[in-house]
Amino acid sequence: MEIGHSSPGELSSPTNLFVAGNDPEAKAIVIGLLTLFGWTQEQIVDLGDITGARGMEAYLLLRVRMMQAIGTAAFNVSMVTA
Repeated sequence: MEIGHSSPGELSSPTNLFVAGNDPEAKAIVIGLLTLFGWTQEQIVDLGDITGARGMEAYLLLRVRMMQAIGTAAFNVSMVTA
């Protein structure tokens, strides 16, 4: 299985990244860093306070299984709304 670094621009479609936390200033710093890494403001989804982090932690379990299934870590998810 390939485990490598890929930037958001290397993926074939725009995807999303999630943040959560109780400190608005800290979240703003993290979002600023993420934009330096290539994420756009539209791609970053703020899940609210620190309780939103629990969902992000649980996503790790699904992501590991998806990596095993496709044999690479060079993927991400995208939210699709109606």
